[in-house]
Amino acid sequence: MTKIGLAYVKGAVPGFEEFGKLPTDIVKENGLVNGNKASEELDALIIPGGTLIESNDINMDLNKEILKMAKMGNPIIGICAGFQLLSNQIDIGRKSEVPIVKDGLGLIDVEFSPLITSDRVIAKVYDNSFLTKNQTEDVNGFHTHTYGKVVGDAKPLFYSKVQRMNYGDTNKAGDYNIFSGACNDDGNVIGTMIHNILDENPILVENLLNQIDANDIDDIYNRNKDVKEYIQREVGIGTGIKIPQKKINNKPKFLMIGSNGSDS
Repeated sequence: MTKIGLAYVKGAVPGFEEFGKLPTDIVKENGLVNGNKASEELDALIIPGGTLIESNDINMDLNKEILKMAKMGNPIIGICAGFQLLSNQIDIGRKSEVPIVKDGLGLIDVEFSPLITSDRVIAKVYDNSFLTKNQTEDVNGFHTHTYGKVVGDAKPLFYSKVQRMNYGDTNKAGDYNIFSGACNDDGNVIGTMIHNILDENPILVENLLNQIDANDIDDIYNRNKDVKEYIQREVGIGTGIKIPQKKINNKPKFLMIGSNGSDS
């Protein structure tokens, strides 16, 4: 039975992506899946975006399991904050006169610093990992982050074409101007700033399934339904606040528009 884990920890925001409908198992801070260590249970792991670096202790047990899985050669995909967790370090001092540096796990040789973007993107692809095999066209997705400047010597996977940065900068030349994805030397640990990358680019999903020799595709999708139901049960991870069941409401519908804060 193929098992693809989804990190479900404080600060993660997994509810607005489906991750290719691949996750079959929830992994919490203790690093356990069905009572066993994640490294012993999972074929692959997806780490979603959110505020993982600001919200979590780098020494949580899950991180130890991530390091084990990386050493074993299992695929690990970190998206946005998940990418940051896999990096060397992250400067979260956007409004500070001096850098406020948090250490990552050091699995991908890059560093992060403040750069705000919130934009639909296309990204150029580099064939440095199993994930990008046969992906000859640009990939699609979106950026929404505060600490999105990536520098380092890791193998590149994606360069995004971002039109708007820091609430005003523009990309008038239309360049692929943002380093938005990289991997470790072995190509099994992957990070990207591109949200929805597994939902909008089916070749990448196929590559991941092939990499872990998954042949129980229908079963994966069925178990993924249970994962989504679990995620949708509570308001915020670990809050214990349950989402009430929908009741029939004859009142007129309305739309509330807000924005994500970036004052951290």
